[in-house]
Amino acid sequence: MRVMSIRTAITNDDNLFYKQIFHSVSDAIYIIDLEGLFLDFNDTACRMLEYSRAELMSRTLSDINVPEYAQLIPERRAQLLKEGSIVFESVHVTKSGRPVPVEINASHIEFMGIPAILSIVRDISVRSRLQADLVRSRDYYLKLFDDFPALVWRSDTTAQCDYFNKTWLAYTGKALDQELNNGWVEGVHPDDREQCMATYLEAFDKQSPFGMEYRLLHRSGAYRWIVDHGSPFYGLDGKFSGYVGSCYDINDQKQAEQELRDGRALLEEHVAERSSELLQANARLTQQIAERQLVEKALRDSRDRLQELTDHLTLTKETERKAMARTVHDELGTYLTALRFDLSWFKRHFPPPDSIVEERFTRMEQNILDAITTVGQITSELRPVILDTLGVEPAIDNLVTDFEKRTGIICELTIDSRCHAFDTTTAINLYRILQECLTNILRHSGATRVTVSLQYDCDRIELVVSDNGWGIAEPALSSSHSFGLVGMRERARICGGQLSICGSPDLGTTILLQLPFTAGRESDD
Repeated sequence: MRVMSIRTAITNDDNLFYKQIFHSVSDAIYIIDLEGLFLDFNDTACRMLEYSRAELMSRTLSDINVPEYAQLIPERRAQLLKEGSIVFESVHVTKSGRPVPVEINASHIEFMGIPAILSIVRDISVRSRLQADLVRSRDYYLKLFDDFPALVWRSDTTAQCDYFNKTWLAYTGKALDQELNNGWVEGVHPDDREQCMATYLEAFDKQSPFGMEYRLLHRSGAYRWIVDHGSPFYGLDGKFSGYVGSCYDINDQKQAEQELRDGRALLEEHVAERSSELLQANARLTQQIAERQLVEKALRDSRDRLQELTDHLTLTKETERKAMARTVHDELGTYLTALRFDLSWFKRHFPPPDSIVEERFTRMEQNILDAITTVGQITSELRPVILDTLGVEPAIDNLVTDFEKRTGIICELTIDSRCHAFDTTTAINLYRILQECLTNILRHSGATRVTVSLQYDCDRIELVVSDNGWGIAEPALSSSHSFGLVGMRERARICGGQLSICGSPDLGTTILLQLPFTAGRESDD
């Protein structure tokens, strides 16, 4: 009767403002007594449950809830009376039997003098569908993760792992319930466990991605190195939902890196040993180089002394030859000339008595003339007087002309008029080199024509001797037994010049002597 009186009072209440607010809100509003009978409700509740006002008024709270939620009404009513207000989810059922997921915000109130329950009920069908879709989507992708070759795991918002794919379970050889929550940590190597969890929880608190390496117990019973990359993921509402991660076995790579480190260490050891050996070898080599430098210096000193000796011997020889030539010319030549004059005087004052004596006198006179000629030749060979008296140009001209007369080899001579005023050393060495050239041509070349050229070129004098003979062979150029060539080179060196020789088979030989012009000028002495 009391409920009916309240319902009648509400129906007859003409408080228009209250009714407009009550019926205009978008959420359903129930006012029920503690027995579950409706005292009042708004129009939204009628529309949501598909009842007319009269029909809904005849229903109870248990009638509009699906059975599994209806049986929870006493428990929630007791909680409400204890706490004063609660929020929970339930599922109502419409007049047509369609379930409607709802969120209920219930408060314990006093309504028109009796204890009552005010429930603000929100239809969460869309949100429930979205959540269901999200769950199905997650389940779908988790199903895909099951067949991934990588080890995949997922954790919730409490950092507890709630998923491991089949690859993970096959890798560890454990069941899913053994790995859930923090069970997987038992498989981490004891030496890596603390650092592993510290890295994970630090990233989890910051909701930032992380990567780490640690050893995980393999189903074979051996610990193997894996690399683990985790990232936070978020729901459709943008709220943090946990972490998802993937792992890859890098044990072979780690072993290779260790082998590489071991190999590098061994290599460094070998390098250190080799470096020590090289340092010792370098010290020995340095000592040998120092000793060799001493030997080379001694050889250079010896060579310099030998060259000085050679220069001295050459100069001495030329001096002695000059003195000998003068002696032969002055003394022996004088004696022979005197003997010739005496023989002529004797013939004039003592005529031969017969033809035999006449013939003897003639033979004696011819022998004296031949001796005088021989003395002249010997004197010229020892030291051409024309070189000392008239200079290089006439001496060379005389040498070439005499060579042509004696040998019958055609000679062509060209002398630059600027080539003059040589010092004594240069003059005699230039003459001797040309003399040796002509001698070699006669002995070895088989030539029929010789060209001799003495030219002035900028700051040097060039003597070029060419023939049309057989051409000098390569071995003869470097042979230590070619004393004539060796002597020519030494004479060129003494004058500060260079001597080059080239020959081609059947094309003859060319000898080029280059002397610094300044070295050939006479001094003012």
